[in-house]
Amino acid sequence: MKGCKKLLFIITLVFVAVLLTACAGGGEGTPHTVTFVTNEGAAIQTAVVSRIDESPITSRTNYRLAGWYLDEELTNKVTFPYTVTKETALYAKWQQVFYVVFSIDNVERYRFPYASGEVVERFSLAENEVKGYTFNGWDTAIPDIMPEKDVYITGTLTPKTFFICFDNTANDVTISGTTTAYTTKYDKKETVFPAIPVTYGTTFQSALSAVKATRTDGFDFDKWTRYELGTGYVDFSVGRNDLWEEDGNILLTPQWAETGTVGLNFELNEEGDAYFVSNYDRDGSFVRIPYQYRKTDNEEYKPVTAIGANAFNGNTTLNEIGFSKNDKGGYNITTIERMAFAGATQLRKIEIPVSVTTIGDRAFEACVSLTEISIPSNVEAVSNSMFADCTALEKVTLTGGKLAKIGEYAFFGANKLKEIVIPKSVTSIGNFAFQNTVNMAVITFHTDANIKTIGAGTFKGSGITGIDIPSSVDAIGEEAFADCTHLQRITLPASVKSIGNKAFAGAIRLERAVVPSSVTQIGDKIFLNCEGLISINLGAQSKLSGWSVDWDVKYDSMPPVRFGSEHLHWGSV
Repeated sequence: MKGCKKLLFIITLVFVAVLLTACAGGGEGTPHTVTFVTNEGAAIQTAVVSRIDESPITSRTNYRLAGWYLDEELTNKVTFPYTVTKETALYAKWQQVFYVVFSIDNVERYRFPYASGEVVERFSLAENEVKGYTFNGWDTAIPDIMPEKDVYITGTLTPKTFFICFDNTANDVTISGTTTAYTTKYDKKETVFPAIPVTYGTTFQSALSAVKATRTDGFDFDKWTRYELGTGYVDFSVGRNDLWEEDGNILLTPQWAETGTVGLNFELNEEGDAYFVSNYDRDGSFVRIPYQYRKTDNEEYKPVTAIGANAFNGNTTLNEIGFSKNDKGGYNITTIERMAFAGATQLRKIEIPVSVTTIGDRAFEACVSLTEISIPSNVEAVSNSMFADCTALEKVTLTGGKLAKIGEYAFFGANKLKEIVIPKSVTSIGNFAFQNTVNMAVITFHTDANIKTIGAGTFKGSGITGIDIPSSVDAIGEEAFADCTHLQRITLPASVKSIGNKAFAGAIRLERAVVPSSVTQIGDKIFLNCEGLISINLGAQSKLSGWSVDWDVKYDSMPPVRFGSEHLHWGSV
């Protein structure tokens, strides 16, 4: 019992001693205020801490921090980590620094700080820092010991001269242009190549373009390629600007394409089994569409079956388009997509292959130099606006076969078109198909024509002088022959049941009109402003009730209206 009391007494004494020490402020865990006097360095905020683990960070221009001190005289240096036992001020000591500045060709490249009296390290340019150049060394000596001032060291570079060599080892290849002979190893033996010298960082594309590679066997130069191990021949121009960035000599090999195919670009179709022409990026006058294509030497050839939408849209240099035959003597091309040649203003000649079945809307719109075109027998439709505004087009041959439709505005504004023959296979002609074909005097339908309707405005403003409507037609659309100012004669067959509004309005030279008895529906103002109209024959069995003011020709006197042999005159109906 006495031993326990003695132990309790000792523990109590220890606790009181610790408590008194803490209250006296001498404990390591007690925080105190620390003030940082940076002596013209960047300010540091006052802190309340019990311990500083590492040297506080501050900075001063052209000076290096030499340590922290406990006195203004900077004699009592602090060692970190430092335990704060009372309110303390720390004083920064600075050491002035100077710079060794390295410049190359008058351009500062590097600067290194040193304090006065320090040993200056040796420095030279690494090999990769002078790519394409020879370093001529430093013109100014590097000091061993740093003085109390900045030191400037200058040096110069000399650009290396490299050679672009052109492979002419094939017997049928000729390299022309301003070149020099350069000897290098090729296929393990010394070989002389035509070459052009270049220096690193200088322009070279203009010199490269002046070098021409030619062959005499039906192939055109396509591009310069460079052989890369593991990849093969790659296009040398891809990703390059006009500055030479190689570090060494190179050998370029010409790649060739069938004459007329250079500049054509191709994409795979959705099925991945054929290519189509996507665009043309050169300024040639002739293009030949190949029957097959492959992007790389490692790829199997696939057929070229289409000319893509807008592929040649807006081209201003092409005069002629040709197509290559396949191994069987036929063609692979089946489709010419919408606007493929629209606005190709210099295009004069294209022979559409017999293999083509589909030609898209506006495919040849505004080909203002095109004078003649033939639509082969497998084409199913002359699409909407296909030859609209082809202002030089004089002759169109519709072969027939599968051709069933002539679309809306198909030949709109083809104002030099003189005549056209509509084949038996055509069953419909779209609205305004031949509008404003002002020189088209003759339109001929097959004797066994199958066309059902003459659409709205189909021949409006055309130059036709006379027309025999086929016996298959049962409807004449609105303004179908409006403003045909040269139209003198028109024959409507007994199959016609309806005539639309203003069907013949403005046909100022039309003298006689025969409206067959089959017509049961007739539109307003069908003969409006037909100033030359002499007579209208309605037929003896006509179900029309006679003249209607809705047919108004707006004259003071009315041409006679005939029901069979009976004449009716203005005011008699």
